[in-house]
Amino acid sequence: MAVARCRSHWRLAWVAACIGTVQLFFHFDWGHGIARAVLLGLLWVLTLGVTALGLGFERAEAQRWLDRLSVLLVALHVVIHLTVAAASIARLDDPDGETEMGAIHWRALLLMKQGVNPYAADALLDPVLYEALVKGLQANQCLETSGDDAMALFNRFWASGAVSDMRAAVPHFTGHGPACDVLRKRAGFIGFKYGPVMLLGYAPFVAVFGKAGIQLSHLVWLTVLCFAMARLATRWGAVGAFEVMVGLWVVLVPSLIRFDMLRHTDCDLAPTLLGVLAFWLLEERRPGLAGAVLALSLGAKVLPGVLLTPLLLFSPKRAVRAFIATLALVYVPALLADAQGLLSNVIGFNVARAADSTSLAYFLPASGQWALVAVFLAYGLWASRRLMEAGQSTPERLRFVLGLHLVFLLTAKVFHNNYVAWLLPWLGLWVAVGVRGRLSPADSREGLR
Repeated sequence: MAVARCRSHWRLAWVAACIGTVQLFFHFDWGHGIARAVLLGLLWVLTLGVTALGLGFERAEAQRWLDRLSVLLVALHVVIHLTVAAASIARLDDPDGETEMGAIHWRALLLMKQGVNPYAADALLDPVLYEALVKGLQANQCLETSGDDAMALFNRFWASGAVSDMRAAVPHFTGHGPACDVLRKRAGFIGFKYGPVMLLGYAPFVAVFGKAGIQLSHLVWLTVLCFAMARLATRWGAVGAFEVMVGLWVVLVPSLIRFDMLRHTDCDLAPTLLGVLAFWLLEERRPGLAGAVLALSLGAKVLPGVLLTPLLLFSPKRAVRAFIATLALVYVPALLADAQGLLSNVIGFNVARAADSTSLAYFLPASGQWALVAVFLAYGLWASRRLMEAGQSTPERLRFVLGLHLVFLLTAKVFHNNYVAWLLPWLGLWVAVGVRGRLSPADSREGLR
């Protein structure tokens, strides 16, 4: 009995270490790219690195107090998340209460309602890049309007949402030369940077609740995400409240989701949720539907869904066909309307953007940054080969997805805190399985039952 109690305490310490490491990303943010890389390494050690330890516990010992603790902790954090969302909605009445991403999506929908393509060259939906463009070092030599006057025009549009005000603020180039050519290229990055599915997901909430629909949609998506994680944990053999809910601790306890998604309205919940649903559908042996849902994830935001696409290569062919057909259905209309605008904003911006101090790449020379790219590609190939050899067993799928997310974030040029949301469901699922026993490729290909 004493041994079983000790084992239960060790499992809780392991879960707490995983959650505490995630929380540290909130405190080590801008300027701490090296520390953030260390935290990713620590998460690797705590998850994939401790696979062989055998993390299960004795149900008879853990049942009573752990089940009660798990329910209490989840219930408490549901109240906290609802409170944060309500406070964020209440601030919308304040002129300074708008958050950046919520404001962008609200105005993108407003422009679409007025018949404007949010990817077009004259769609101004990125206040930060717009200000950097019109107030840059070479702006006075290249642009017709001074930086202060341009910002005044932009702020008028941002307040009114009127198409006429937006078009009055569109930068006009009068200068020539290499510096002006660079600015012209950057001017193509001021439109909407997310996929059409993102706007389709927000549209019904905004139509009913106005600006508050952004926060309310995030609450709904977070609820569905937690439900999907709980169902997956049950499918994999969880029988008690603790085993089902411990994975939700990883998502709900750290500050990141409620701060970035509910307060600041960052938009990573939708593509992350769709990726988890696609994984669930693969587990349920519904590859065609899984491929379509994964395409919707990429239709909302290219990352993180693209990290899951190798799973389709080792699934029945109908998964790939459904993926391609759905992706075409999502993006072809936007490509036909303005291919250059779509590609510049959704793809070109992310390719061209420089590393920032949230990432390890920022602190490395150019050769070191290319080495990180090589590391990610090499890991991806190695992990894909291992996945293929394992025959798409559930443990290998989960190991593949978790490992690829960790390595991608380690090697990315930019690693903002809202990207941690991509990782949390997979980390939570790993924890949910880990507390009940060793996760091994020897488990059945039919799933962890």
